[in-house]
Amino acid sequence: MNGGSPEPLKRAVPGIWVFLALALCQSVSANVLTESLQWQATTVELGLARLKDQFLDISIRQDVEYVGAVFRTAEGSIRFTQGRGRPGQDQVTFRIRAPGDARLIGFWHTHGADGFARTVFSRTDAELVRVYGLPFYLITPDGEIRVLRPEHVAPDMGTRLAGLPRGAHPGERLFTGQARACGDVMEV
Repeated sequence: MNGGSPEPLKRAVPGIWVFLALALCQSVSANVLTESLQWQATTVELGLARLKDQFLDISIRQDVEYVGAVFRTAEGSIRFTQGRGRPGQDQVTFRIRAPGDARLIGFWHTHGADGFARTVFSRTDAELVRVYGLPFYLITPDGEIRVLRPEHVAPDMGTRLAGLPRGAHPGERLFTGQARACGDVMEV
C-alpha cells in the first residue's frame, strides 16, 4: 500500500468479497487473498498490538507488506484477516473474505523494512480511506501504530508534506502497541 497512484477501487458483493486493486503494476505486485486469523480481540487497539507482535519483525526482516481487514462480529468482538505481499514490493493487491456475519470496519498493513516514506501513509492508502470511508491502520517499521481516518483525507487528495510524495499523509499516532491485558486477546 505504499506509493504510486491507485487503480480504481472496486466493491463486490458486500459481506462476501471486497476487491481492492491498489497496485500500479499487477505483474509485479502481490495479488493475495487475506484469510481470517485464528484469534479475536475485545478492541481494535489490542488486536493491532497482537498484529504488531505477530507480523512486524518478519515484515521488516523480509521487507514485505502484510495487509488485511478489521471486522466487528455480531457479538461485538474484533476479527482480523491477513495476507502477505512480495518481498521488496511496495504494492499489494488484496481481496478480503469476510468472516461469517462480521461487518468491515477498517483496514491494516505494515510497510516492510525501514525506508523512504514507510512511516507515513501513501497516496494509495489515503485513496482507500477516502473511497471506503473507513480507517486504515499502519504498523510502521519503527513499531508505531498509526491511523488514517476519513476526516484526515482531503477530497482533492492534494496533501503535500515537505520531502514526501504528493498525497502522503502522517495520519495520527494511535499508540506504541503494547497490549495491557493478555486476556483481551483470545484464540478462536
